[in-house]
Amino acid sequence: AEVMARHPEAKVHLYGKEVRPGRKLGHVTVTGATLQDARRAADAAVALLRGDAALMEETGADDPDTVDR
Repeated sequence: AEVMARHPEAKVHLYGKEVRPGRKLGHVTVTGATLQDARRAADAAVALLRGDAALMEETGADDPDTVDR
C-alpha cells in the first residue's frame, strides 16, 4: 500500500508464492511520460518493497544498486 501511495504510477503485482532463494515473487509495472521517468519510479518502488528506500533517500541515489551498504 505504501508503494502505491508514494508512487501512484506504479502497480505492484504479487504472486502469493512462498519465499525461496531465486524465486520471483511478483513484479512492478510503471508508466511515465519518458523512459527515464518510468525507470526512476520503478527503481524507487522496488527499493521501497525491498526496504532500501530509506537508504536511497539518505544517500540521494537514483539507483538502489549503486547505494553503498
